Amino acid sequence: MPSKAEASSGAHKFAKSGVKLRTVKAKNGTVKKIPILPKSAYALATERRRPKPVLRKRKPKQLKLKKNLSAGAVCIILAGSHKGKRVVFLKQMPSGTCLVTGPYKLNGCPVRRVPQHLMVTTSLKIDISGVKVPANMDDKYFSKKKAPKSAAKKTKDGDIFEEVKQKYELTEQRKQDQNTVDSQVMAAISATKEKALICAYLNKPFELTRGMLPHKLKF
Repeated sequence: MPSKAEASSGAHKFAKSGVKLRTVKAKNGTVKKIPILPKSAYALATERRRPKPVLRKRKPKQLKLKKNLSAGAVCIILAGSHKGKRVVFLKQMPSGTCLVTGPYKLNGCPVRRVPQHLMVTTSLKIDISGVKVPANMDDKYFSKKKAPKSAAKKTKDGDIFEEVKQKYELTEQRKQDQNTVDSQVMAAISATKEKALICAYLNKPFELTRGMLPHKLKF
């Protein structure tokens, strides 16, 4: 039978499990045996390491195109440096953006990516079933490359006003791919009976004039 001191402290339970005990003498002269526990037993609940929850990995879903947006549809860009220009929709990129072209010969809009919520689809559609976009024209192809850090920032005495912004330089590969796509699109436009009207339509930018209500327009 355990003594009263051991029974009150529960030391007899730890002795059976093999936990080491230490003797402590109280002020009233009684001697107690207290188990030697690891430091983690005295830590607060907030200090204990909790297992991290397993996060579910979800595959990114590609955005669905609008019902009236298909290959060959003529769209109007609503924002950006080419806003107001009419372009030909080529295909949807893996990132969900839309690949369009002016063509560049007609309105100066090159092959570029535009989000579909920044375009208005018109009722005009061109048959571009024979147009083949180069395989190298992916999202990485259109991503901007970061310019290397200038030496003016690295040196202590460097002047921030000495830095010159690097201008975008068009590569020969980009020019070649632009000509490849535009030549096929122009050939598709030339095959239609209304070639002159389509070219004039793509050449003229869209703009609202006096008396035109946007919510009543039929594109």
